[in-house]
Amino acid sequence: MSPIIKICAVLFIAGLLSWLIDTPLVNTLYKYKYIVSARNEEIFEGKKDYDVLFIGSSRTYRSVYPKIIDSICGTNSYNAGVESGGIDDFKLMLDGYLQNHPAPKVLVLTLDLFSFGKDYDVHFYPQYYPYINNQALKSDLIEYGHNMNVIEKFPFLMITYFDDYLKERAIRFLRGLDTLSTGPSADIIVYKGFESNSDFHIKQNEIVKVRERMSITKESIRTLNEMLEECNRHKIKVVFTYAPEYNHSLQRASTNIDSVFGLIANTAKKNNIRYIRDDSLEICKDPMLFFNNTHLNKQGAIVYSLILAKELNSILLPGKGGGE
Repeated sequence: MSPIIKICAVLFIAGLLSWLIDTPLVNTLYKYKYIVSARNEEIFEGKKDYDVLFIGSSRTYRSVYPKIIDSICGTNSYNAGVESGGIDDFKLMLDGYLQNHPAPKVLVLTLDLFSFGKDYDVHFYPQYYPYINNQALKSDLIEYGHNMNVIEKFPFLMITYFDDYLKERAIRFLRGLDTLSTGPSADIIVYKGFESNSDFHIKQNEIVKVRERMSITKESIRTLNEMLEECNRHKIKVVFTYAPEYNHSLQRASTNIDSVFGLIANTAKKNNIRYIRDDSLEICKDPMLFFNNTHLNKQGAIVYSLILAKELNSILLPGKGGGE
């Protein structure tokens, strides 16, 4: 048998095995991350009309409870926060959302100290592969350097992009060696993209001690401006926020924060954007409301959403749709 035939045979067998194991493993992985999967389906495949869209990192999606926002503001809002998200993630969510949904009246964009300096693009990009029929999403992933042609032609190779931990969890689930949760646990809230933390709270003296320099890349500034230009084209009103943190602990554990806050404030001023900083609220002094130094727990999210709703109520445009 010639070497070429041997190579072709090996590739064929490898492809066949990948195809055979791909479907059960990928399906299991997306069930394991079912809350994220449900949110991605709504954002990239849904067509509902939401008049307020929240975008940010986990400090958004674990802190902003749309049910409370809607009840106070009379809105129909959706939380499109991204775990460990930076500015590239935020743009991807906005672009993908606008592909099928009517444009929201308001975008509430939460910008963090670490939003502008990631040395990689989107967080855990394989989570988006099932939705690459969304052309805006696909375009952004290509722009970020991911070859979508391979996934489109050989979808069974999707499994190769998951890390070893997730592959191992999926195999354990399939073998019955681990428990697969198919719904939210009793101590968290899941609603319209929002996923709360549990009721766990930090110790009063728990402070982040690591000093980390917050950086700003030119690409991140360009991406933010592209988002604002897109909002302008769609006549979307933009509001910037900074989420609560316990006792300014993130700021005390970071350097170069004045440059980041200056960038956000100057961008807001230049574009006539309301900038709400909620890092000095009274709730920021209460460790019982924080899951860790930078994230609210379930009760903290409820309390903060009440505050944020009142802050937004004076900004949101009249004629808003009713909440669900």
